[in-house]
Amino acid sequence: MNLTLYLGVACSILCELLSGVLLINGLLGKEEKIPKLWTVAFVTIAVAYILLVPDSLITGSYVLTLLYVRYGYKKTWKDSAIITILSVVLAGVVELICSCPIGASLYGRMPNTINNLLVAFCSLIVCYFLVKIVPIWYLKQWSSRQEMLYIIVVLFCLILMMSTIVNFHMTLELDVGDYIYILLAVTLLWFLSLRLMRYQYEEKFRKKYFDAFCSVIDQIKRRQHKFQNQLDTIYSLHRIYDDYETLVREQRKYVGKLVDYELPTNVLILENPIIIAHLYEKIGEAQEAGVRIRLNLSCSLAGCELDDIHLVEILGTFLDNAIQDMQETGEREFLYIEIKEENGILIRVANPHDKMKNSEIQKMFEKGYSTKGENRGIGLYHVKKLVQKYKIDLMVENRAIEERNYICFSLIMRRKNH
Repeated sequence: MNLTLYLGVACSILCELLSGVLLINGLLGKEEKIPKLWTVAFVTIAVAYILLVPDSLITGSYVLTLLYVRYGYKKTWKDSAIITILSVVLAGVVELICSCPIGASLYGRMPNTINNLLVAFCSLIVCYFLVKIVPIWYLKQWSSRQEMLYIIVVLFCLILMMSTIVNFHMTLELDVGDYIYILLAVTLLWFLSLRLMRYQYEEKFRKKYFDAFCSVIDQIKRRQHKFQNQLDTIYSLHRIYDDYETLVREQRKYVGKLVDYELPTNVLILENPIIIAHLYEKIGEAQEAGVRIRLNLSCSLAGCELDDIHLVEILGTFLDNAIQDMQETGEREFLYIEIKEENGILIRVANPHDKMKNSEIQKMFEKGYSTKGENRGIGLYHVKKLVQKYKIDLMVENRAIEERNYICFSLIMRRKNH
């Protein structure tokens, strides 16, 4: 390679890198200052890297860009990845737009090196004015949403794969680096597609229970209003009945009606709309089954180490099993639900049951084990897997409550900041 050609390639690379630096700074926002020392070091190292390494390893410069953002701007790895991907995609789009008129007008008239240099220089100018005029930092804020981040990375992987496929059609050969890019892109596509589907499911799950939580708050307000009306009626009965015995009898009758308005409001202490809505749902199921419940809720569930979706699965399994067991045995009182601070966050569900041996308790958590038939004991087996995944404590024991034996399921977990 002669000196003129070498300098042309180096200048093209320099313009492309400076375009990326401008886009990175624009994505970070006006309040961010360009770290000049880091910028000079990054551009110098990146130019040297691209010029010295084989073509199959040139995309390793993306790693240098990621490190530049991570340590130069002191961003988190997540933000650094978002900014790097967005800057690469934007730079590619700008360069593609600039290459169309230049390629159409100068194709065959100028050497490719000169054409590439002109495209890179025009891209640098466009990026400069783009950053000055267009508030592209909104794009970064929009992309910070988890769902958008997954989509962007998936598109980036598709671009890598398409560029490799195009290169194969042009050269009819693939080197080792191309195979590595395709493998990484396919792996990321598969992984992120699963994560995106899970994220969408969790969002749908949260919306469902948040709507239910709003309904719970509405129920509490309506029942409080009706409860107050009943109290007013009781207070005014003395105006209707003159003799004491009739007054007491009628008051007792109305007090009995207040049970219909009994709806626990202390669940609001949990400070978790999803769990509150789910707990109300299970309380309603228990009441329909004729099961009476006693609640002891004295701490918040905000910030616990279990994801909401998994905490709902565990709590729902405990309550479903307890309600079903009480229905089958004819027990009506009481199903105990307790959530309090005790060496962490303690969640306990207990229902009346004959005393169980340790071997019987262990069998309940085996896959497929159930007293209701084969291959039906999935709930507690899944609970065991979740407990192992999060490394939290689960205890099942016989406990005497009010001279009755209860089977108690207790879950002990920590908060995320502990």
